[in-house]
Amino acid sequence: MAYGELVFIPTPGMGHLVSMVEMAKLLVHHDPQLSETVLIIKFLLDSDFNSYTNSLATSVDAARIRFVHLPRVNIDTDLRGRLVGIILDMFCTTVTELADEVGVPSYVFFTSSAAFLGLMLHLQLLQDKQRLDITEFKDSATELDFPSFEKPLPAKVLCSVVLMKKSVRTFLEHAKMMRGTGGNVINTFDELEPHAVASFAGLRPPAVKQQFNAFELVVELGLMVEIKMDYRVNFQMESDVIMTADEIGHGIQKLMGKLVARGDRKCRR
Repeated sequence: MAYGELVFIPTPGMGHLVSMVEMAKLLVHHDPQLSETVLIIKFLLDSDFNSYTNSLATSVDAARIRFVHLPRVNIDTDLRGRLVGIILDMFCTTVTELADEVGVPSYVFFTSSAAFLGLMLHLQLLQDKQRLDITEFKDSATELDFPSFEKPLPAKVLCSVVLMKKSVRTFLEHAKMMRGTGGNVINTFDELEPHAVASFAGLRPPAVKQQFNAFELVVELGLMVEIKMDYRVNFQMESDVIMTADEIGHGIQKLMGKLVARGDRKCRR
């Protein structure tokens, strides 16, 4: 019997939905007294997304996790336990206002890295407290210091959404609202990002992040090699940069050589 229920609200995108569902599975596995409801906003034109959401009912324990597809009429609102919290996707932070109204604690599930969360929070402070125009870093050769990074971050790898006036404030508003929640659950682990995780001590990180993720994996963590990072994509993932097969092949050979030199035996197989 369930004594507490969590409600999950993911952003309608595969990368966000899958991560949140996997976390939901872990939570019910570790707590037999917990049940969960996941609210799913379906994409009518995304066949992969719809195939995945349709398969969930048969791939998880229906007695512990139920999936409600929205929009939907006549939803069964009976809870199987006392509502103990709402877990929101990093881009659904406006729901925190509703949670406050009904007196339920809300938490944010951050699907990206701890380093990126630190970057978002720091940019939000620069914008709101120091009145800095973040969009001025577009095409800049400046290197920026962030508490969640050990090494300076080139402004050229900032995601496009923070470099466009029409989107930067909305994007960083999510970071501001994260500060007012009960806490943030980050999709990472301490051994992967020890510095980034440690940078949150005493405090209460999508496709548009590809350049930033590349910098973290190549420069910050040393887990990949650079093929190309100084390109720019817009929020619709459009770019005029084309990678050739030779460039990709050279990058793979460089990575394999790096792993061999580091003594990683798996790369020899």
